[in-house]
This record gives sequence, C-alpha cells and structure tokens, in this order.
Amino acid sequence: MKPKLTETGHHQLTNRLAMLRRERTDARERLRTARKFCDFREDVTYREAVHEYERIEADILELNRLLDDATIVESVQSEVVTFGNQVVIREMQQEETERYRIVSEVEAV
Repeated sequence: MKPKLTETGHHQLTNRLAMLRRERTDARERLRTARKFCDFREDVTYREAVHEYERIEADILELNRLLDDATIVESVQSEVVTFGNQVVIREMQQEETERYRIVSEVEAV
C-alpha cells in the first residue's frame, strides 16, 4: 500500500531530505578528516564519523523511497473526518479550541 501524504507533509519531508543532503556533505568531510589522522581499529572519532554518515545515508534512502512512492491526498471539506482534514475540538464549557490535522503515521512523526 502506497503511503499517503498531505501536500504540507510532502513539502516538509522534501525539506527534511534537502537538510539531510547538506548534513551528508558535512559528514562526508568529517569522515575524510578523521580518516587522515587515525588508526582505523582504535579511533573513536573515525568510528563515530562512519556511524553518523551511515545513519544519514540510510535516512536519505528511506525518505527518497517514501517520497517516490507516496500519494498526495488533497483535503476535502466534509462533515466526516477523513485523511487530510483539519478537525476542530471545542469543549462546550470553554472558549478554547484545539485544531488537529488527520495525517498518516509517516507524516505524524
């Protein structure tokens, strides 16, 4: 089943992907620097740089897959709560309201 995203969620994930790509460039440079000055078997800085780079790469791959597979669902005005709709909750005795948008698990994170 294809993941569903709102247009806002798609935009946010696209921005996150761009940020991760910038982080990857920085992590790659830290990895090169650590590689120059270390004993690969014992250097904690090098191992941490490798771990960080691998985490960023995995996140980029996952976001690319998600964005490639996702279906963007438009919000439709309705009396029934559906995906993409904004729901307003107001307690009868109070003036305060709370607003929530119904989104997929992927977008809620």
